[in-house]
Amino acid sequence: MWLYSALANPRLARARRTKAIAHLGFASMGEVGLLAVVLRYSRALWAQWVELDASSAAFSSALIHAARHFGGSPRLWVFEDPDCRVLQWDGHREYFADELEVSARHLRSRLGVWHGRYRGPADKMLLYLYGAARCPRRDGLPQGNASLRVVLEATMRLPHPRLPGRSIGDALREERSYLSPLPRWLV
Repeated sequence: MWLYSALANPRLARARRTKAIAHLGFASMGEVGLLAVVLRYSRALWAQWVELDASSAAFSSALIHAARHFGGSPRLWVFEDPDCRVLQWDGHREYFADELEVSARHLRSRLGVWHGRYRGPADKMLLYLYGAARCPRRDGLPQGNASLRVVLEATMRLPHPRLPGRSIGDALREERSYLSPLPRWLV
């Protein structure tokens, strides 16, 4: 599958372009890494601590866990600053790892790469989470993810940065109507 540029598609330039698009970011912190997924419109957040040497299968399962958390699958998953676990090179072109493509097909979504000049929403949320959540050691990933869930629940009550008088949770409830329904085996 050829890379899909999130900024080059003219259909995304319409007014609805920000709904049902998720940004994925990854940051390494010591022995572990933090994987964050942010819905562009509602700013709803899902994150998980993973081992630093995680394979593309870990990113693939992250798509599925995030879709469950959001209550549906975005139409487009945009990777910010992807690495060799996400993108592969065959000598002529770059393409996504097979596990990611299979997960995206099951979720009725497409994969894309962020080509923006500035930090994307996921990178900004990674900075927020870095200050709000404690970084566990490699053997403490389950406890780290449990404490991260408390932080994620608190973010749903935060005021939305661009929608005055509404919380991030309110915006997520509105955005769920634009998300693709989950397959039966995921519900």
